[in-house]
Amino acid sequence: MRFFDQDRPELSRKSCRTASTFLLVFISTICVSQGTGHAHEERLFELEYVSSSPHPQTYFTQGLFFYQDRLYESIGKYGESALIKYQADNITPGIQRKLGDEYFAEGATNHQDNIYQLTWQAGKAFAYQGTMLTPVDGFGYEGEGWGLTSDGDSLWLSNGTDKLLRLDANGNKLGEISVHLNGNTVDRLNELEWINGWIFANRWYDTRIYIIDPATGEIVQSLDFTSLASRELRVDRNNVLNGIAWDPDSQLLWITGKNWQKFYQFKLHLPE
Repeated sequence: MRFFDQDRPELSRKSCRTASTFLLVFISTICVSQGTGHAHEERLFELEYVSSSPHPQTYFTQGLFFYQDRLYESIGKYGESALIKYQADNITPGIQRKLGDEYFAEGATNHQDNIYQLTWQAGKAFAYQGTMLTPVDGFGYEGEGWGLTSDGDSLWLSNGTDKLLRLDANGNKLGEISVHLNGNTVDRLNELEWINGWIFANRWYDTRIYIIDPATGEIVQSLDFTSLASRELRVDRNNVLNGIAWDPDSQLLWITGKNWQKFYQFKLHLPE
Protein backbone atom coordinates (compact mmCIF):
# COMPACT_ATOMS: atom_id res chain seq x y z
CA MET A 1 0.00 0.00 0.00
CA ARG A 2 1.07 3.66 0.19
CA PHE A 3 3.80 5.34 2.24
CA PHE A 4 3.87 8.70 3.93
CA ASP A 5 4.88 10.40 7.15
CA GLN A 6 2.29 11.37 9.72
CA ASP A 7 1.44 14.08 12.17
CA ARG A 8 0.34 12.82 15.56
CA PRO A 9 -1.79 14.79 18.05
CA GLU A 10 0.07 15.40 21.29
CA LEU A 11 -1.77 13.80 24.21
CA SER A 12 -0.75 13.37 27.82
CA ARG A 13 0.30 9.81 28.67
CA LYS A 14 0.01 7.60 31.71
CA SER A 15 1.97 4.38 32.12
CA CYS A 16 0.07 1.20 32.87
CA ARG A 17 1.07 -1.98 34.67
CA THR A 18 3.33 -4.39 32.81
CA ALA A 19 4.53 -7.96 33.26
CA SER A 20 8.09 -9.20 33.62
CA THR A 21 8.70 -8.75 29.89
CA PHE A 22 8.90 -5.00 30.54
CA LEU A 23 6.50 -4.27 27.72
CA LEU A 24 5.32 -0.71 28.14
CA VAL A 25 2.00 0.65 26.97
CA PHE A 26 0.94 4.23 27.53
CA ILE A 27 -2.67 5.25 28.03
CA SER A 28 -3.54 8.68 26.68
CA THR A 29 -6.73 10.27 27.94
CA ILE A 30 -8.48 13.40 26.80
CA CYS A 31 -11.56 15.04 28.25
CA VAL A 32 -14.25 16.02 25.76
CA SER A 33 -16.37 18.92 26.93
CA GLN A 34 -18.83 19.09 24.06
CA GLY A 35 -20.99 16.64 22.16
CA THR A 36 -23.60 14.08 23.02
CA GLY A 37 -23.76 10.55 24.36
CA HIS A 38 -20.53 9.17 25.79
CA ALA A 39 -18.58 12.32 24.94
CA HIS A 40 -19.87 14.32 27.91
CA GLU A 41 -17.44 12.80 30.35
CA GLU A 42 -13.85 11.70 30.59
CA ARG A 43 -13.33 7.97 30.15
CA LEU A 44 -10.32 5.91 31.05
CA PHE A 45 -9.81 2.42 29.68
CA GLU A 46 -7.10 0.74 31.71
CA LEU A 47 -4.82 -1.89 30.22
CA GLU A 48 -2.80 -4.57 31.96
CA TYR A 49 -0.37 -6.74 30.02
CA VAL A 50 -1.14 -10.46 30.42
CA SER A 51 0.76 -12.55 27.89
CA SER A 52 1.81 -13.04 24.29
CA SER A 53 1.50 -15.87 21.77
CA PRO A 54 3.01 -16.61 18.35
CA HIS A 55 1.65 -14.84 15.29
CA PRO A 56 2.48 -16.21 11.82
CA GLN A 57 5.05 -13.71 10.58
CA THR A 58 4.03 -14.19 6.95
CA TYR A 59 0.51 -12.86 7.68
CA PHE A 60 -0.06 -9.30 6.48
CA THR A 61 -2.78 -8.57 9.04
CA GLN A 62 -5.78 -6.58 7.83
CA GLY A 63 -8.51 -7.65 10.26
CA LEU A 64 -8.74 -9.55 13.54
CA PHE A 65 -11.76 -10.65 15.58
CA PHE A 66 -13.23 -13.33 17.81
CA TYR A 67 -16.38 -15.24 16.89
CA GLN A 68 -17.79 -18.15 18.90
CA ASP A 69 -14.59 -18.45 20.93
CA ARG A 70 -12.38 -18.68 17.84
CA LEU A 71 -9.88 -16.14 16.57
CA TYR A 72 -10.18 -15.08 12.92
CA GLU A 73 -7.71 -13.11 10.85
CA SER A 74 -7.98 -11.46 7.45
CA ILE A 75 -4.65 -11.21 5.65
CA GLY A 76 -3.90 -9.06 2.63
CA LYS A 77 -1.64 -8.61 -0.41
CA TYR A 78 -2.42 -9.63 -3.96
CA GLY A 79 -1.95 -13.36 -4.43
CA GLU A 80 -1.84 -13.99 -0.67
CA SER A 81 -5.19 -12.68 0.61
CA ALA A 82 -7.20 -15.07 2.76
CA LEU A 83 -9.49 -15.45 5.74
CA ILE A 84 -7.98 -17.59 8.50
CA LYS A 85 -9.93 -19.42 11.22
CA TYR A 86 -7.67 -20.48 14.06
CA GLN A 87 -7.99 -23.79 15.84
CA ALA A 88 -9.35 -24.03 19.39
CA ASP A 89 -6.01 -22.98 20.90
CA ASN A 90 -6.27 -19.66 18.98
CA ILE A 91 -2.60 -20.11 18.09
CA THR A 92 -2.62 -22.66 15.27
CA PRO A 93 -4.08 -21.55 11.91
CA GLY A 94 -6.87 -23.83 10.78
CA ILE A 95 -9.40 -23.41 7.98
CA GLN A 96 -8.30 -20.94 5.30
CA ARG A 97 -10.40 -19.39 2.56
CA LYS A 98 -8.07 -17.92 -0.05
CA LEU A 99 -9.27 -15.08 -2.27
CA GLY A 100 -8.56 -14.83 -5.97
CA ASP A 101 -5.20 -13.32 -6.85
CA GLU A 102 -6.95 -10.20 -8.16
CA TYR A 103 -8.22 -9.31 -4.66
CA PHE A 104 -6.41 -7.54 -1.83
CA ALA A 105 -8.24 -8.46 1.39
CA GLU A 106 -8.84 -5.90 4.11
CA GLY A 107 -10.88 -5.82 7.34
CA ALA A 108 -13.30 -8.53 8.40
CA THR A 109 -15.88 -9.15 11.12
CA ASN A 110 -18.81 -11.35 12.11
CA HIS A 111 -22.28 -9.87 11.73
CA GLN A 112 -25.64 -11.55 12.23
CA ASP A 113 -24.35 -15.12 11.78
CA ASN A 114 -22.20 -14.31 8.76
CA ILE A 115 -18.56 -13.27 8.42
CA TYR A 116 -17.82 -10.41 6.04
CA GLN A 117 -14.44 -9.61 4.53
CA LEU A 118 -13.63 -6.39 2.68
CA THR A 119 -11.38 -5.89 -0.32
CA TRP A 120 -9.20 -2.83 -0.76
CA GLN A 121 -10.15 -1.46 -4.20
CA ALA A 122 -12.48 -4.05 -5.72
CA GLY A 123 -15.63 -2.68 -4.03
CA LYS A 124 -16.62 -6.20 -2.98
CA ALA A 125 -17.23 -7.74 0.44
CA PHE A 126 -17.01 -11.52 0.60
CA ALA A 127 -19.26 -13.41 3.02
CA TYR A 128 -18.94 -16.77 4.76
CA GLN A 129 -21.23 -18.87 6.92
CA GLY A 130 -20.93 -21.82 9.28
CA THR A 131 -18.05 -23.60 10.95
CA MET A 132 -16.44 -24.46 7.59
CA LEU A 133 -16.62 -20.86 6.28
CA THR A 134 -18.91 -21.75 3.41
CA PRO A 135 -19.02 -18.86 0.90
CA VAL A 136 -22.39 -17.08 0.62
CA ASP A 137 -23.50 -13.89 -1.09
CA GLY A 138 -21.64 -10.78 0.01
CA PHE A 139 -22.25 -7.21 -1.09
CA GLY A 140 -20.75 -4.35 -3.06
CA TYR A 141 -19.80 -0.87 -1.86
CA GLU A 142 -18.35 2.33 -3.27
CA GLY A 143 -14.82 3.49 -2.60
CA GLU A 144 -12.06 1.65 -0.80
CA GLY A 145 -12.49 -0.86 2.01
CA TRP A 146 -10.07 -0.73 4.96
CA GLY A 147 -11.57 -1.79 8.31
CA LEU A 148 -14.84 -3.45 9.32
CA THR A 149 -16.69 -4.11 12.57
CA SER A 150 -20.25 -4.75 13.74
CA ASP A 151 -22.35 -3.31 16.56
CA GLY A 152 -24.80 -6.20 16.20
CA ASP A 153 -27.34 -4.16 14.26
CA SER A 154 -25.18 -2.65 11.54
CA LEU A 155 -21.70 -2.79 10.05
CA TRP A 156 -19.12 -0.01 10.39
CA LEU A 157 -16.64 0.45 7.54
CA SER A 158 -13.51 2.60 7.33
CA ASN A 159 -12.12 3.66 3.96
CA GLY A 160 -8.90 5.50 4.79
CA THR A 161 -10.56 8.87 5.30
CA ASP A 162 -11.90 10.46 8.49
CA LYS A 163 -15.31 8.91 7.76
CA LEU A 164 -16.79 5.75 9.26
CA LEU A 165 -19.74 4.44 7.24
CA ARG A 166 -22.63 2.55 8.81
CA LEU A 167 -24.04 -0.16 6.51
CA ASP A 168 -26.69 -2.84 6.57
CA ALA A 169 -25.92 -6.48 5.69
CA ASN A 170 -26.57 -5.73 2.01
CA GLY A 171 -24.05 -2.91 1.91
CA ASN A 172 -26.65 -0.13 1.89
CA LYS A 173 -25.43 3.03 3.60
CA LEU A 174 -27.36 3.87 6.76
CA GLY A 175 -25.27 6.81 7.92
CA GLU A 176 -21.76 8.05 8.60
CA ILE A 177 -19.71 9.91 11.17
CA SER A 178 -16.61 12.07 10.84
CA VAL A 179 -13.94 11.15 13.38
CA HIS A 180 -12.30 14.10 15.10
CA LEU A 181 -10.03 15.05 17.96
CA ASN A 182 -10.20 18.51 19.53
CA GLY A 183 -12.00 19.84 16.48
CA ASN A 184 -9.58 18.35 13.93
CA THR A 185 -10.55 15.46 11.67
CA VAL A 186 -8.54 12.25 11.95
CA ASP A 187 -8.05 10.28 8.75
CA ARG A 188 -6.31 7.03 7.72
CA LEU A 189 -8.65 5.05 9.98
CA ASN A 190 -8.01 1.38 9.43
CA GLU A 191 -8.84 -1.82 11.34
CA LEU A 192 -11.90 -1.44 13.61
CA GLU A 193 -13.28 -3.26 16.65
CA TRP A 194 -16.59 -2.65 18.46
CA ILE A 195 -16.16 -3.01 22.24
CA ASN A 196 -19.06 -2.34 24.62
CA GLY A 197 -20.49 0.58 22.68
CA TRP A 198 -17.17 2.09 21.56
CA ILE A 199 -15.21 1.81 18.32
CA PHE A 200 -11.52 1.02 18.70
CA ALA A 201 -9.57 1.98 15.57
CA ASN A 202 -6.08 1.54 14.22
CA ARG A 203 -4.72 4.38 12.13
CA TRP A 204 -2.39 3.57 9.24
CA TYR A 205 1.26 4.31 10.11
CA ASP A 206 0.28 5.28 13.66
CA THR A 207 1.30 3.42 16.82
CA ARG A 208 -1.83 4.40 18.73
CA ILE A 209 -5.28 2.83 18.93
CA TYR A 210 -8.04 5.43 19.03
CA ILE A 211 -11.28 4.99 20.98
CA ILE A 212 -14.21 6.64 19.23
CA ASP A 213 -17.69 7.57 20.42
CA PRO A 214 -19.93 6.28 17.58
CA ALA A 215 -22.65 8.80 18.45
CA THR A 216 -20.44 11.83 17.80
CA GLY A 217 -17.24 10.69 16.08
CA GLU A 218 -15.22 12.19 18.95
CA ILE A 219 -12.00 10.45 19.99
CA VAL A 220 -12.22 10.11 23.76
CA GLN A 221 -8.92 8.34 24.41
CA SER A 222 -5.91 6.83 22.69
CA LEU A 223 -3.76 3.86 23.65
CA ASP A 224 -0.09 4.17 22.69
CA PHE A 225 1.57 0.91 21.61
CA THR A 226 4.83 2.47 20.39
CA SER A 227 6.90 0.16 22.57
CA LEU A 228 5.42 -2.90 20.82
CA ALA A 229 5.36 -1.48 17.31
CA SER A 230 8.87 -0.02 17.32
CA ARG A 231 10.59 -3.43 17.49
CA GLU A 232 8.57 -4.64 14.48
CA LEU A 233 9.03 -1.41 12.52
CA ARG A 234 12.79 -1.71 12.86
CA VAL A 235 12.52 -4.85 10.72
CA ASP A 236 10.28 -3.27 8.06
CA ARG A 237 8.43 0.06 8.14
CA ASN A 238 5.40 -1.69 6.63
CA ASN A 239 5.06 -3.81 9.80
CA VAL A 240 2.54 -1.38 11.21
CA LEU A 241 0.23 -1.84 14.16
CA ASN A 242 -2.96 -3.28 12.67
CA GLY A 243 -5.09 -5.82 14.48
CA ILE A 244 -7.56 -5.44 17.35
CA ALA A 245 -9.65 -8.34 18.64
CA TRP A 246 -11.85 -8.31 21.74
CA ASP A 247 -12.56 -11.59 23.53
CA PRO A 248 -15.61 -10.83 25.71
CA ASP A 249 -15.37 -14.10 27.63
CA SER A 250 -11.86 -13.50 28.93
CA GLN A 251 -12.12 -9.70 28.74
CA LEU A 252 -8.82 -9.74 26.87
CA LEU A 253 -7.79 -7.36 24.12
CA TRP A 254 -5.58 -8.99 21.47
CA ILE A 255 -3.17 -6.74 19.58
CA THR A 256 -0.91 -7.45 16.61
CA GLY A 257 0.32 -5.91 13.36
CA LYS A 258 1.25 -6.67 9.78
CA ASN A 259 3.87 -9.46 9.72
CA TRP A 260 4.35 -9.21 13.48
CA GLN A 261 5.93 -12.11 15.32
CA LYS A 262 3.43 -12.11 18.17
CA PHE A 263 -0.08 -11.49 19.39
CA TYR A 264 -0.18 -9.51 22.65
CA GLN A 265 -2.98 -10.00 25.17
CA PHE A 266 -4.05 -7.27 27.58
CA LYS A 267 -6.70 -7.20 30.27
CA LEU A 268 -9.00 -4.34 29.33
CA HIS A 269 -10.73 -2.66 32.26
CA LEU A 270 -13.81 -0.98 30.84
CA PRO A 271 -15.23 2.26 32.32
CA GLU A 272 -18.19 1.70 34.61
